[in-house]
Amino acid sequence: VEYDVLLSKVGIVVSIVLGIVTFIYLDNPSYLLVFGTALIAFIFYLSQARVNFKLNISSNKFSSRSYDILFVLVYTLCIVALYMRQDIYTRPLEFIILISLMNAITAAEILFSANPKPKKILIKIMLFGVIWLLSSLSVYPTVIGVDPFLHNLTVNEITADGYISPFTSSYSELPISHLIISLFSVLTNFSYKWSSAFAIGVMQVIINSLIIFLIGKRIFNTR
Repeated sequence: VEYDVLLSKVGIVVSIVLGIVTFIYLDNPSYLLVFGTALIAFIFYLSQARVNFKLNISSNKFSSRSYDILFVLVYTLCIVALYMRQDIYTRPLEFIILISLMNAITAAEILFSANPKPKKILIKIMLFGVIWLLSSLSVYPTVIGVDPFLHNLTVNEITADGYISPFTSSYSELPISHLIISLFSVLTNFSYKWSSAFAIGVMQVIINSLIIFLIGKRIFNTR
């Protein structure tokens, strides 16, 4: 069974159904853009599934080191653009463009590199997830929303009192993540926002990337 082809067909059906249902019940045409983009991606992949997608362009093949240099350069520029933004509450357009360029470089390495190295590519995907996560947190001075506020309250009480109060919130019965964040905060003296980002958020990015990589490896039966 060609699982990638099967999943593409399922994705086409799901994108169409969800697009129609969302449009009818939410009455918001903007949602069609999301499912329309997914539909195009699935159709494109399905049309290329039986074609040798490893394009042979010998005159334009870069070495793995060339892609590494380009990635590090663009990644550094992303950090500079984010740090030097004029509006502190938004991610600048330059950052979004550089992020897109960084993804294009990684995609080009996968498709066109003479000797692609999966481990390096996986690390680059993780680094993209990390900078996207941290950039979203950097535009606000503290956490936003009710749920993050309650998490913040729970962690602050743990670090201040040294124990878990059963009256802090409903999260006191599920304290593992709060204990990890509290420990990280005590060791680094970081605020709750950055402690949760590095202790939990970054770990989630790494684990999710590994899971998706292993699923893809299983589907395509390749190293």
